[in-house]
Amino acid sequence: MAAPRPFNSFVRRVHPAVSLINRLRSPLLLLAFLAAACSPPVATTAPDPVCWRCPVEGMAALTGNLQTPEHLLQPDAVKTGEEFDVSAYFEVLDRLSMEQGYVLDYVYWYDDMGAHPVLYARRAGEPPFEDYSAYVAAGDVAPLAYLDHVQLDGSAEGFFQLVVLRLMGEQFYLWWHAIMNDTSIITSQTSLQVHRQVVEGNCTEPFDPVLAGASRLALEPRVRFEGDLVSVSIHTSSGYSGLQRKTFSISRDFPHKFGDESTETLVEYFCGVVP
Repeated sequence: MAAPRPFNSFVRRVHPAVSLINRLRSPLLLLAFLAAACSPPVATTAPDPVCWRCPVEGMAALTGNLQTPEHLLQPDAVKTGEEFDVSAYFEVLDRLSMEQGYVLDYVYWYDDMGAHPVLYARRAGEPPFEDYSAYVAAGDVAPLAYLDHVQLDGSAEGFFQLVVLRLMGEQFYLWWHAIMNDTSIITSQTSLQVHRQVVEGNCTEPFDPVLAGASRLALEPRVRFEGDLVSVSIHTSSGYSGLQRKTFSISRDFPHKFGDESTETLVEYFCGVVP
């Protein structure tokens, strides 16, 4: 009859970890091994979710309390240098930057029906246009042409921030009927509730129908990469157009030109007051 195999030999075959323990003659080594084996796995930090509201709220914080300077409320108004500096946008829109050698600037457009800024890109080191007429005389007055000189980091957040700049970049120093350019970007049900407070503070019609119509909608922005193009779909709300879904098609490579776009009104709303 064959002699029984030692128990330790069986353990070595069945559970190598126990065999290793048998070989650890030093009590300190044994304790170190057991501590390592019983330690919980190192936690990995998941990336933070995208804060879609952050650039929107940041832009509103920069411009929301600005008062239009009196010296701008005239034809061909000339800035003094003490006005709001739009380069501050890039502190909030941190995925964007101007093309090297360019800066973002603006002239002020005025007539008896309203007034608002007009953004443009100029070469760094060149003097800004003195007034709106000088800007028009230069010939480069295509709407939103400045966006051709705005770079981004290629992320979904970057393309969203480019849309934020396009929609909110000229929403300051608004006067008279230009105040109707009050479009707000809605990024969640919570942000729609915040927008309600703003609207109802300036309008006579209740905002409840918009809230009811939007209650089951997913209002978060959507960014899709589709080959050479990027599709950005957002929701906006205005006292003069209601809740809308806007979709933009943007070139993925620089310059990030805007192509096809669409607007769908989901819930109609009229403020009840014309500024």
